Amino acid sequence: MYSYYKYEHYDENGGEENAIASDNAMLWALENGVTSGTDATHFGPNQTCTRGQVVTFLYNTLS
Repeated sequence: MYSYYKYEHYDENGGEENAIASDNAMLWALENGVTSGTDATHFGPNQTCTRGQVVTFLYNTLS
């Protein structure tokens, strides 16, 4: 989703470090209402997504 929408600070040449790219992806998802995190102050980047969470991400992306 993040790559598809090409967040304005995304380096299309692929020069970003993985950590920076994932930070940008999480920021993009938060700013665009795709997710709100696991609570008000945390994301769970190392947690496995459930089918329900993936459906919610897709729904929020397309709405």
